[in-house]
Amino acid sequence: MLLVSAPRSGVVGRVALDGDGTALDRLERILGAAVQPVRQPPSTPEPATTARPSATAPSSTSRPATTTKPATADRPVRVVLDATARPSFVCVETADGARVFAGVLAGRRTFSGAHLRVSIGLKTTRLTVDGRAVPIDGSPAAFDVTHHGATRLPGAQAPCG
Repeated sequence: MLLVSAPRSGVVGRVALDGDGTALDRLERILGAAVQPVRQPPSTPEPATTARPSATAPSSTSRPATTTKPATADRPVRVVLDATARPSFVCVETADGARVFAGVLAGRRTFSGAHLRVSIGLKTTRLTVDGRAVPIDGSPAAFDVTHHGATRLPGAQAPCG
């Protein structure tokens, strides 16, 4: 392995040596610039990778990127209930039945969780799930809400029933 640099393009990378110099020639053709070997301190081990042109030079302290996104099933959903038109009874529970809110809502309130069940007294209340409006076609109404969207629940399965 050899650390190389192309001064005009600013590309720095590693290239596997092939013995006859064709790898460096190929890299020069790809980059359109002369490639110069760069000395590396002997204490720094060289990983087994090949050079690729990139917009920025990798730093010696860079690590592979890791994602910390929650698993799809655990990703929280954002529910906005807006009862500014007319106060309405609202009940919000988690999927396991823990009550988050139950009472008369006379304004706007936001809830979030991986899986929520929502009961709405009046259809004048607006329900938004992750920024998408959910139509409410009757009073009362109940919904099972996940990151996939809102599913209408029959009256017997409504939270705070």
